[in-house]
Amino acid sequence: MGIGSIQRSMGPIACLLSLLSFIPLLACQGAPGPPAATADHAPLEGYLDRSSYAPGEEVRMHVHALAGAFSYSVFRLGQDQRPLVIAENLAANAQVYPPRAFAEGAGWAATCTFTLPDDWPSGLYMVKLKTVRSQSPEDVFHMPFVLRGRKGPGMPSVVVMSNIFTWQAYNAWGGGSYYKGDHPRAPEDSYEPIISLKRPNLAASRDTPIGHTGYAEKHIHTFLQRHGIAYHQISDLDLHQDPTALEGYRVLVINTHSEYWTREMIDRLEAFLGSGGRVLNLSGNVIWWKVTLKGDQLECRKDKGIHSQTGERGGKWKDLGRPSQPILGVGSDPRGIHTFAAFQVLEPSHWLFLGAGLGSGDLIGVQGLNEGGASGGEEDKVGSLTPSGAVHLAHGLNPGQGGADIVFFETPQGGAVLSAGSISFCGSLMVDKALDTLIMNFMDAYR
Repeated sequence: MGIGSIQRSMGPIACLLSLLSFIPLLACQGAPGPPAATADHAPLEGYLDRSSYAPGEEVRMHVHALAGAFSYSVFRLGQDQRPLVIAENLAANAQVYPPRAFAEGAGWAATCTFTLPDDWPSGLYMVKLKTVRSQSPEDVFHMPFVLRGRKGPGMPSVVVMSNIFTWQAYNAWGGGSYYKGDHPRAPEDSYEPIISLKRPNLAASRDTPIGHTGYAEKHIHTFLQRHGIAYHQISDLDLHQDPTALEGYRVLVINTHSEYWTREMIDRLEAFLGSGGRVLNLSGNVIWWKVTLKGDQLECRKDKGIHSQTGERGGKWKDLGRPSQPILGVGSDPRGIHTFAAFQVLEPSHWLFLGAGLGSGDLIGVQGLNEGGASGGEEDKVGSLTPSGAVHLAHGLNPGQGGADIVFFETPQGGAVLSAGSISFCGSLMVDKALDTLIMNFMDAYR
């Protein structure tokens, strides 16, 4: 396992702090002066230069450590989470939050690098940072990244997509996110329209499979690895940037919380289905908010305003002529949000339930490893735009007229879609035999 040479931190920040101390003096003399950077008081934080890599590429780490030293390990999420790389007692400086860091990025100097070996399998990986003392959860910080696979002869037929855009949407590092901002705006309490992908990600840094970002995606990886299903990994950023991202695959797996989509992503998903591709959609709140990307900045206009990056109208995709129901059979519905329940079987004789031993009205996904039952968190439902030939297999029993729907349909081009529109579905998939049977029947038929 080749490790690149460790590059030490580029030095102290005394010069920067000296400059910052001069800014208030200018303001006292009447000059407006730029907003000042502020010290980062967290024990340990960091980010990577990219969110997605190819085998053999260099990973550049940008680390803040108050204690002046840290260690890191690298591991692949899933069934066998053992460290693949360990590096100890590396030097790092304390860093600062630049003004508007949530939008402009952290701008930290590179601390060290390592090279991804050619023989590591594709998947979702984490770099785990630790302080020299490592006495509390604040002394540990996780940085997720995608390792893509090489295409060509022998490549797997399945590709899984991680939701980097959604992770960053909920990341308030630097003072803002799509859910936190300086000025309240409907329909959210407050938000910032532009956020940076180059900053520590507080929303994806927790070592827990509970939630909707980062580690919550671990469940689908454990499931695939447990069943010996070979797969490649991409991110939503890859799907946005690369027109060939889905070429060569037969099944695309969307999982957990795939909320923020660009137009390019939707175009490529529809082209994949139009060419006979198959989609296993295990995400709640899928294809909801429109985003655009310019450089490392992601833009979302929740007030339906005009995107500064493209001049296009912003808002929810269902209001912009690209709803998810015609594509995936289900669409996000706020009824029942943040509740959890089982699914009730509606079509027990369907071949996708073959071997599950179910009868009409039976409950599946009663329990799970992600907060509750399989229908939960946010739930997507069938509706008037669901393809006419779709089979409604099960419905979630969430209160308040909530509940996700499990729906299946085949496409005219020979493809197929199985949607279970719930954030918590994959957590139940890990412990529920009937859900396991459902997903494996789909995989066996279409991959």
